[in-house]
Amino acid sequence: MAMIIVESSLLEPLSVDDVVNHLRLSSADEEPEIEAWIVSARDMAESELSGPLINTKGDQFSMVPKQGFPLFLEWARPQPPEFVRYRDQNGWHDFTDYEFVVIGYEGRIEPRSCWPDGVEIQVRYTAGFGVYDSDVPPSIKQWMKLQIGSFSEFREASVVGNVSSVPFTDRLISRFKMVKI
Repeated sequence: MAMIIVESSLLEPLSVDDVVNHLRLSSADEEPEIEAWIVSARDMAESELSGPLINTKGDQFSMVPKQGFPLFLEWARPQPPEFVRYRDQNGWHDFTDYEFVVIGYEGRIEPRSCWPDGVEIQVRYTAGFGVYDSDVPPSIKQWMKLQIGSFSEFREASVVGNVSSVPFTDRLISRFKMVKI
């Protein structure tokens, strides 16, 4: 299965000022590094939560599922597909005989009758919490800030001495995780 990003937002869930305030810095002297930390924390959150935080449009390519099985969408929190098409020996064709189903944060495409005879399916859809940085839940932003705090504190790949994690950190985002059924 491959996901190709077609259109993404330039917004980040956190601003440099959010991070400066969280880290209790007097100024944004390290702005390029803080911006990199924000991108890294967003990447970590999107990996943990199986999809983009701010609405992103993508094309999912996968093999045609076996008859009787749905096509599970790669990204969590999907919106209805812009289109579904399949490829056979004659090229690409629209496929409209399906239902879009979301259970929890997981989306899938279910054929009403059967999958077409083809080799590959393409689904274009948008996923995310919304179009604005303010649409990202506060607990996810807090989780990102805690990750950035670790980036700031531990700037090397290894640490000498004892390091322990904050026990509640992952619970901030656990309710937003996609659970595969």
